Amino acid sequence: YGTQANLPSKYVSRQKLCLHATTEYWVNDAQGLPVLMVMGELTEKLTQVIEQQIIPQLQQTVLLKQNEEQQNTSIEKEKEEQEQDIPSCTLIFDREAYEPKFFQRLWDKYHIAVITYRKNVKDLWDTKDFLTNKVVVLEQTITMQLCEKEITLEGIPFREVRKLNENGHQTSILTNNKHIDM
Repeated sequence: YGTQANLPSKYVSRQKLCLHATTEYWVNDAQGLPVLMVMGELTEKLTQVIEQQIIPQLQQTVLLKQNEEQQNTSIEKEKEEQEQDIPSCTLIFDREAYEPKFFQRLWDKYHIAVITYRKNVKDLWDTKDFLTNKVVVLEQTITMQLCEKEITLEGIPFREVRKLNENGHQTSILTNNKHIDM
């Protein structure tokens, strides 16, 4: 903000003014508590903000380990191989950053897993494949019809979990985190 800010302006109808067009990107921990906030231009893509701003800031904290080349003993290497598919963290976001190659780049470069909605789902899974599961949401136990399958998008393996709604709609969630519960 101020005279040094070189941001585009947009008309904000509730204030009847042209104001700086910015977006706030909030990063929360597993309990939903805020960890950091990054402000960017309205036109910035979420993928760019994640790689250029959020990950570097997380790496400066203890929340995300940097991938440093180190000399390991054989015991450390063996332990590392066992933990190789355990993510350093998991990012959860909406479809704005949906890009399977981006998800693979996050995994390869930073060992970060993702959870997001799957875009452009056209096929329907057989309703017989869905099983009733008890799920705790906000300290309440509810039942959901869920189904999980391994899929490949653009040559990249993912887990896809779908929830069957009462009206027959299937909500699709995509992840590359192999250890998180359905």
